[in-house]
Amino acid sequence: MDKRLCVNEICYSPSQLSKIDQDAHLDALSNTILRQKQIGQQIGDELDFHVDLLQQTDAAVEQTQTRLGNVNDRVGTVMASSKTDYRANLLIVILVFILVLIVFS
Repeated sequence: MDKRLCVNEICYSPSQLSKIDQDAHLDALSNTILRQKQIGQQIGDELDFHVDLLQQTDAAVEQTQTRLGNVNDRVGTVMASSKTDYRANLLIVILVFILVLIVFS
């Protein structure tokens, strides 16, 4: 008693049906793996983009640190000279006062 399944006048044996079923499952698995590969590539592209952004940010931070260091050195020089020369401080205050008077009059 050989059990066969017939569809549209084509008869399949149980082993053929098993192979057809396995093929369908393998096709589905292949599609899933392909989709996972695509997702992995998209994630890799996104990571590359973020690495580039981080490198740009790092360069900008280094440049800002350098500028802040230079400004800090200049402020230190001004502060050191202002401690020894009160006349420079008085001159700056007078100039700022005159500037305020000119701007708001």
